[in-house]
Amino acid sequence: MLIVLVTIGFFLYSLRSLFFWTFLWQSNAYEVHGLQQRWKSIVRGNWMNAIVRGSLFFFVFLYGVVVVNEAVTPFYHIFSGMLFLFLGILFLLEVMRDNYVRPVFTLRALAIMLPAIFLVALLYMVPLVDMFLWLVLIVFSIPVIVAIFVALLAFPAEIYLDYLSQKTLDKIQKNPSLLILAVVGQDSKQVKRYLYGLLRQKYRVVRAQQTGIADILQAFTKSVTPTTDILIFEVPEGHEKIIDKISKVVKVDILVVTPSTFTGILHILARQSLCISFMKNVSINTLLKKKKKNFVMYGTQKSFRGTSVKIAHEGRKIFLGKESFYFSHRNMKVFSPSLLPAVYIGRKVGMGARKIQSILQSTEKES
Repeated sequence: MLIVLVTIGFFLYSLRSLFFWTFLWQSNAYEVHGLQQRWKSIVRGNWMNAIVRGSLFFFVFLYGVVVVNEAVTPFYHIFSGMLFLFLGILFLLEVMRDNYVRPVFTLRALAIMLPAIFLVALLYMVPLVDMFLWLVLIVFSIPVIVAIFVALLAFPAEIYLDYLSQKTLDKIQKNPSLLILAVVGQDSKQVKRYLYGLLRQKYRVVRAQQTGIADILQAFTKSVTPTTDILIFEVPEGHEKIIDKISKVVKVDILVVTPSTFTGILHILARQSLCISFMKNVSINTLLKKKKKNFVMYGTQKSFRGTSVKIAHEGRKIFLGKESFYFSHRNMKVFSPSLLPAVYIGRKVGMGARKIQSILQSTEKES
């Protein structure tokens, strides 16, 4: 019975580890350069991960005692088994709270994870040392396993991305008036939904459904036509290198930065035609203020007093330059700042306040 429970805990924690390392590579655009810094930024301050890593190292060295004194072997099995049970339960709790690290499940991420899971299962079935020590060693080998499959897919993935990049450039040449709108940060998905729901009422809009580099480029190659007016895509928090790579292929005309810790894209932000940034993105906003034009901050009116804010809200009252109006949203108990970029762009393209409100209410119901 113990080995069954330990096995379940082992595979649950192995899945958690595979998610983490795949996310790490994905968020670093599958590049070795900067991977260590990216890893440090993710695990910094996470005391639970530090305890888990320390415990696993401890059980590797503790096996030396087992080799010298076989009488303690049952105790080693019991305590190492309890560790894996704890790790499995920990992952289940994280899943229930939806606060575990996981990659965006793109084709490339799945092509890395699925064979990695198969290899972990295969290693589990052929233990070369004590079974409980073997489980610990397999967990330590997961970063290496993921790195191997990343390396195996690197060359074909680069060829495919080069092909998509060229096709994207061809599409843009056929539609030079295409406006490209990117949304990045923690609330990118929600803000993209509001922008898409609003702009499609007046323009021919295409949105990238997924957030990987290949998925965004595929939206260009498969969905954009000579009559398309706008393409919208999102880059979630932690994937800042994606916007870096995309900007090397196409020029992003409007960039909306929702609450974000992005730092590596500052040099890209400074080149955009229009930047709309959340008020608390201090490092980003400090740089963008130097542009003196085509820069918009959004947030709460109280936080913007004494600043050159373009759009803010105080409760349900929206302030847009010298204009102000109330936003009555029946489906929203508390006004969401995620609506503000859509309201700002809607007013800039000539939509009335009531029409914007009606469209965004419909968008909220559809979601």
